[in-house]
Amino acid sequence: MAVIKISHAHGLPERETRAVLEVLVTKLQDEYQISSVWQGSHIEFHRSGASGTVVMHPHKVDIEIKLGMMLSMFEKKIRSAIAEFCTENLPH
Repeated sequence: MAVIKISHAHGLPERETRAVLEVLVTKLQDEYQISSVWQGSHIEFHRSGASGTVVMHPHKVDIEIKLGMMLSMFEKKIRSAIAEFCTENLPH
């Protein structure tokens, strides 16, 4: 099992951060067929072979994804795509 952990600092207000994270989750739903639910200030998501959380803090976002054996081979691609998304959409 592979675990992806990304912590990304940002300077956006909560409303904008939440909107950006909604876009990220929609993208993950489209590409990886995840289902997700907001629980206060974090998102829990899962699909067969993967689960994780996105936690929204005032000036950073923490993302943790656990990949099962079958999805582990895509770890670098997934990590890179999420890191790139955060860099482009959650500015400091």
